[in-house]
Amino acid sequence: MRNNLEKESRGAVLGTVIIVVAMVVVFGAVFAWMYSMDLLFLPDFAEKLLGLSDDDSDPEWNLGALSEIVRDGKGDNGEVLTFDITYDNLREAFLSEEESDGIYICADISYYNGDEPSKKRVRFYKNGDRFRSETYALGDSERLETLKVADSENVKVTDNATGESRILARSHDICAENEAGIPSVENLFFAVESFPPNSGEDNPGDAVIPQNGIEDYTIKLVRYEDSNVYYVSFVYTDLGLREEYYVSLDHRIIISCYTTKNGLPVYSYETVRVSTQSEVWSEDAIYTMTEPSESGEE
Repeated sequence: MRNNLEKESRGAVLGTVIIVVAMVVVFGAVFAWMYSMDLLFLPDFAEKLLGLSDDDSDPEWNLGALSEIVRDGKGDNGEVLTFDITYDNLREAFLSEEESDGIYICADISYYNGDEPSKKRVRFYKNGDRFRSETYALGDSERLETLKVADSENVKVTDNATGESRILARSHDICAENEAGIPSVENLFFAVESFPPNSGEDNPGDAVIPQNGIEDYTIKLVRYEDSNVYYVSFVYTDLGLREEYYVSLDHRIIISCYTTKNGLPVYSYETVRVSTQSEVWSEDAIYTMTEPSESGEE
């Protein structure tokens, strides 16, 4: 009798364990699926604890905080930040960064003519020599104006208002970003190459004779969260243009750009979203020379 009771007890315990394990597996699978579909969100500490944090997630920047750091040398918490890297080392590090295989950028740009800026939104995809840019007018709603799709030899330009398209030989003197109407790190590198070596003064931009029409230049390194961000500014003396940039060389992109002439705004650029994840920009279908759609994804 005792043996029968012990067997029944062990059987009940085993059955309970099997049921609990099965429930854990089922609920775990459901939670994993919900998390993968962005239907379930966990705090940052929980993601790190479970090893779910994604180091390749889309980068984000607080432009206001970056401006505050550069302007006052202080972070959000009031802590004083020092830039103890030498000008020459910083310049060399800036010019030594290599281009990534591809990227997706969604950015807002403004062209100023008087007080009223003409605002556009650009969605830009780049994969090696290929690129795609979609330019939208910003108003009550986004309206696609121009689509450009290019391979290494040709670029197809489609005017969405008329539906007319034309294929042009691609000029290798114009980089893909400039074709899309956004600033490029490549062109900024060219400007920084014109910055002369440091003369030993604390403020090299004021101490060195201008070269190649550039003066009043500055490079600063800002440690922002988990990445380094460069602040670069200079003046084209022949044009009277002052250009300011925030650049992430971890991702080799320009975060924002602001151009003024005689103190008045001429052009501005601010990223809305950036993705370095290959699944966003690597699909061949993005770069086929097809007719434009009515809307795009941010």
